[in-house]
Amino acid sequence: MVLGVVFYFGGADAWTRVARPEVVPWLIAGALVHVLQRTVRIAKWADMLAETPLRRKDFPYLLQTQLIGMLANLVIPASEAVKVWAISRDKKDAIVGSSSIVGDTAMHAAGMGAVGCIGAALIGTREPLIWAGGGVLFGGSLVVVLVCRVWPKAVRGKVRYGRPKTWFWLLFEVGLQALTYGLAFRAIELDLSTPTVMAIAPLLYLADIVMVTPSGLGVREGLFAAVLELIDNAPPDAAIAVGLMVSAMMFAASLLGGVIGLILSGRFKD
Repeated sequence: MVLGVVFYFGGADAWTRVARPEVVPWLIAGALVHVLQRTVRIAKWADMLAETPLRRKDFPYLLQTQLIGMLANLVIPASEAVKVWAISRDKKDAIVGSSSIVGDTAMHAAGMGAVGCIGAALIGTREPLIWAGGGVLFGGSLVVVLVCRVWPKAVRGKVRYGRPKTWFWLLFEVGLQALTYGLAFRAIELDLSTPTVMAIAPLLYLADIVMVTPSGLGVREGLFAAVLELIDNAPPDAAIAVGLMVSAMMFAASLLGGVIGLILSGRFKD
């Protein structure tokens, strides 16, 4: 059914753009960048959890859990639930773990919002939805981070958000996210400037986190086409093809990461 939805949104012309041999190197590059982004994200999360008494919080174990969770996302959006389960001994641990993941995701979203505002300023756009995408994502996510900093302290442990290393990993992670979109545009031969990609990155990111289907298939393609209508006169099939390209990159990354995670799964036991 999911593949049927993707084919419906894609159409023959969009799929023709994606199915060219020339896009294979871009597909591989995008998949590798996404796996690297997830690795960096786990490095950030491990740093945030360093002073909590959770069951497991070492980087190799957390990375293995994330990679297996990416594989699970191909069937059902379960990656974050897998991560909470993997680090928790009881309900209090689960509360701290869940809060840390919400805060971790909000930090990333705030970073994407900031990138969008910088990009919008650089290209001088007056499109309100572009500014709203970056501004609302940054402001709303920042509020979520502040709430997460306060709430779990009374339960158990303390998740650290202000460590310099955490912010370094955050900047690295946000840059890799934007790079994935840039690679997808290049694969479909849409020549957008770096500031333009930055400006629309928050809206594209929203397409990634609307997980109503496995790995966002079908939803991402439609939202990408709508976003590109705001900023570029790209043909509709090309806009949809960019979304399909990102979906293909995520799919390849999930398979690659999942295989690596399963191979490592026997090496990091309690």
